[in-house]
Amino acid sequence: MNQAKILFCGIVLSSFLFADVSGQSLKAQRIAEYIDPFVKAGHFSGVVLASEDGKIIYERAFGIANAEYDIPNRLNTKFNIASITKSMTDVTLIRMVEAGKLGINDKLTKYIPDFPNGDKITFEMLARHRSGIPHRVTDPAEEAVAIFSIRQTTLIRRLTR
Repeated sequence: MNQAKILFCGIVLSSFLFADVSGQSLKAQRIAEYIDPFVKAGHFSGVVLASEDGKIIYERAFGIANAEYDIPNRLNTKFNIASITKSMTDVTLIRMVEAGKLGINDKLTKYIPDFPNGDKITFEMLARHRSGIPHRVTDPAEEAVAIFSIRQTTLIRRLTR
């Protein structure tokens, strides 16, 4: 599944949330009616969660998380979403600027006073990936331990079937 399809599904799903539809179950039904054909055609495998006013109105897992071991997706399945977060973050940033909650040229220290070099970094720099913050902020050894524990968990699931 490429990132464009994921983003497209996210945008379409969010449009359902802002539609003038009465009743939470009707909204959930509309979301299901939209998603189901993609699932049946084999074009979508993942988890869908839609919320409104802080309340979950639809959540469901579809497809397979690990084809090799035939492990289905669950509501708590972890996904490597890579750079799709950039688009989502940019949309959130734009909406916050439009709502007057922050300025595109505000320094990070205005909101996170102790952020290292935050007095030199603006939200625009973050959005353009020009802040100087390194790509990896975690310790590679910690990542290796996390990856090993995931593999170990997968192995345990396979052995206990």
